[in-house]
Amino acid sequence: MAACRGTVVRPLLDARRADTRALCAALGLPVFDDPMNDDRAFRRVAIRHDVLPYLSALAERDLVPVLARQAAILRSDSEFLDDLAARAWPGGEGDDHEARAAALVALPLPLARRALRQWLGAPPPSLAEIDRVLAVASGDARRDRARPWARGASISRTARPDRRLASPSVDLSAIGGMVVDEDELQTRIRELGKEITADYEGRPPLLVGVLKGAFVFMSDLSRAIDLPVEFDFMAVSSYGSATRSSGVVRILKDLDLDLTDRHVLIVEDIVDSGLTLAYLRRTWLHAVPASMEVCALLVKEGLQRVELDLKYVGFTIPPTFVVGYGLDVGERFRNLPYIAEYAGPEAV
Repeated sequence: MAACRGTVVRPLLDARRADTRALCAALGLPVFDDPMNDDRAFRRVAIRHDVLPYLSALAERDLVPVLARQAAILRSDSEFLDDLAARAWPGGEGDDHEARAAALVALPLPLARRALRQWLGAPPPSLAEIDRVLAVASGDARRDRARPWARGASISRTARPDRRLASPSVDLSAIGGMVVDEDELQTRIRELGKEITADYEGRPPLLVGVLKGAFVFMSDLSRAIDLPVEFDFMAVSSYGSATRSSGVVRILKDLDLDLTDRHVLIVEDIVDSGLTLAYLRRTWLHAVPASMEVCALLVKEGLQRVELDLKYVGFTIPPTFVVGYGLDVGERFRNLPYIAEYAGPEAV
């Protein structure tokens, strides 16, 4: 994290919380404590409260300023390497795909990885995903489709979908531009299934679906996983029948199975603010699962209000309201085989 980047300025980045609290007390200023800073369900909080004091005790010195100095050094190194990578490979400009791929793989591997990570954007791709793309660019691996999907690349809306449901009585006048078509969905789900199969070999996962929107995705995803899996479901609501999340999570159905010592994979249809997912993770971590990861079909770009750690992501999409493939507005359009923009009036 930089002290100053663009219009964001963090003047107290290097100050300890105890020091700022003491200064506020001396000046008679009120202090607000964010409860998330004491919630050990977040890894950074658990590290700050439990791991760092333990390591400092072992080292017999305060490690926080040491880590802060090292972070400053590494930040300047990282910014230098990012700038070097951006200059060496500008990214996706031009129509000569073979020349761009050749230029990428000709870079030293550390620069190639950085250049590709910058080009793919958020959410940050994993090392395995970066290396798979580099393998395709070098010709060591073969892409599955003429139009490969890149994790983190925003999906653009296109014209209204030509495909219609079989029933002529279904009104699709409120369906806008296509966001992810049926073929793209199924191709990406097969890829996710292969990744999960490889990652969970020898430790079959418990798939926990977040109803109702994830039921279609979870059904197809489970068939793409070549492992024995178990299922459970949680029903929550933060939308109601509206097109914007209220931010208030209501539990409509709790889990039936015990999560203790289980390898839990949360299956989400869509992540926008992230508040619902953060709430579920905090709640379920108290059951002490052996591991807990998230597989989200869609992530809305730029809307997350909490820190998220998403191991598997299907697509990053623009911050617009979408329906289809399990997603609804007022319980309509869940059975569309694609994902499209909702262009109708807000449901009441």
